[in-house]
Amino acid sequence: MESWLLADLETLGDFYGKGFKLPKNFSKVRLEGIPKNEVMAILEKSTSRTGKGTYSKGKHSFKILMIVRPEEVAKKSPWARYFLETLREKAEEFCG
Repeated sequence: MESWLLADLETLGDFYGKGFKLPKNFSKVRLEGIPKNEVMAILEKSTSRTGKGTYSKGKHSFKILMIVRPEEVAKKSPWARYFLETLREKAEEFCG
């Protein structure tokens, strides 16, 4: 899930505000190729100097998920795109 949060950097930056800073050349990184412990380290380091404090799964993740843009996540994550397409298909089947 944290990889998907990093896919929408604009929203993540807006959420954390001043002090949010990603590593250089981060935008060129393939998100799904980063091990989970590294993703967590990137989030923690990038948010450590913000007013909201260091990223916490319990404190921040669901708030960010409510505002993250699915289309941005899908652009950068094949698995997210697959998940969203499947979810839409199943919703269409169920709801008509």
